Amino acid sequence: MFNLFYQLNPAERRRILADAGFKRNDMRIWEHSDGRAVGEGVIRALTDEAFYRYLGIDRQFVVQDDGDSILEIDDPSADTPMTIN
Repeated sequence: MFNLFYQLNPAERRRILADAGFKRNDMRIWEHSDGRAVGEGVIRALTDEAFYRYLGIDRQFVVQDDGDSILEIDDPSADTPMTIN
């Protein structure tokens, strides 16, 4: 089942947190050296967009092939035309 708001699985979220400089303690709290901290359950509950916003990074846009001959970008506001060779 496809969910537009939750495309990242928990392992991907943990990897992104670690890449952003967060470290997980024994109580499953992710802490950053700048003082930010968030529980793992909260990170799992956030939508992908809110998760990226919390980290302060631009959301990654993924081109998806749904099996039809047309490819779609998951952001309808993207106004850059695509060329497919």
